[in-house]
Amino acid sequence: EITDYYGLYATSTDKTAENKAYETARTATLNLATITKYFSDVHMFAKNGRPTSSATVNSSKRIAFEDTAYNNFQLEEGAPFAADTTVKGFWVGHHPYIDAQTDTTEDKYAISFMKKFTTGKGFVVADISAEAIKEILMQAEAGTGSLVGIVTPDGREIILQGEEMISDPIFETQSFYTDSVSAGESFGDYVKYNGKDYLYLYEPIGTTKISLCSLIPQENIVGEVSSLRNTTIIFVLIASIIAIGIGFLLSRSISSVLNHVSKSMKSA
Repeated sequence: EITDYYGLYATSTDKTAENKAYETARTATLNLATITKYFSDVHMFAKNGRPTSSATVNSSKRIAFEDTAYNNFQLEEGAPFAADTTVKGFWVGHHPYIDAQTDTTEDKYAISFMKKFTTGKGFVVADISAEAIKEILMQAEAGTGSLVGIVTPDGREIILQGEEMISDPIFETQSFYTDSVSAGESFGDYVKYNGKDYLYLYEPIGTTKISLCSLIPQENIVGEVSSLRNTTIIFVLIASIIAIGIGFLLSRSISSVLNHVSKSMKSA
């Protein structure tokens, strides 16, 4: 339905057909933002045709972008598309032009994927909600005092500490992060952060140019090791007691049989 509008009806001289196709495409865009819990909003605009955006559902702006949005976008966050025609899509953490046009704030989304239309001259921008990213990061949380987050190619950091999201940058200002980015591969080492020892872990996420970073207090790891050691000792002691008990029962059983045999032989 969206392809029909931007590919067929956007330049139509039949205004009735164009308007009907636009309303269908606009509804489809609104539906796209609700098909999964990961989306917060979806925006679309092209060289020809009127823009659509799910952000306008609760906004006074029925059409989110001005007529020059296609060109203006490529001067702002869409510059990689204008600089290299082979670029098909990429991830970002900020899109100030789209925010200004749609009255969207950055606390609504965490990251966004920007992609060229498969056919025709236009762009689709899918915003991934901050709550969805928080839910994912909570699965990687590593105990009290730990920090885990993602860093986008344009420098936005989405960091979780406990159950709280932190918007202030942490990793990009650290030399150990710079070193890990330069290495371009999985990285882990003990580092100093705010005067404390942490295990720093860095992992590139596929080909997205987004990285997953975490700082785990060394005391958490030492505590886990101590807990594991204590648990191992307890299990060894229990196993030893069970083995001794079984040995005692077996020896009594064997002794009983031997005594019986001995008495029988004496009688014989």
